[in-house]
Amino acid sequence: MTTVGNLTVSPNIVNAIPGRVTMSIDMRDPRTDTLDRARGMLQAGAPLGRTLPGRIGLEIRATVQGGLRILEKLERADCDMFRTRPVLKWHDWPLIMARALQNRES
Repeated sequence: MTTVGNLTVSPNIVNAIPGRVTMSIDMRDPRTDTLDRARGMLQAGAPLGRTLPGRIGLEIRATVQGGLRILEKLERADCDMFRTRPVLKWHDWPLIMARALQNRES
């Protein structure tokens, strides 16, 4: 089962563009079909990052790309997140940002 575990928006007020959005994914059943479902959920939210302007749009696109990168790492580890916990390292960030910048709306 995969769900969005937590979505924190700051500041969390009406009529304001958030300065920071943090999202966590709770994955309790790391199988290929579960990874596909998580990928679908991330991709379903991706248009929001292309719609919103400026920094908030970039942050949402980077969050989506970070989640997709974690899914890539899980697939390479044959979904064994207990022996090989996927983490984003320094060399992942340039790729994530390049993908986030590439996915902005022209």
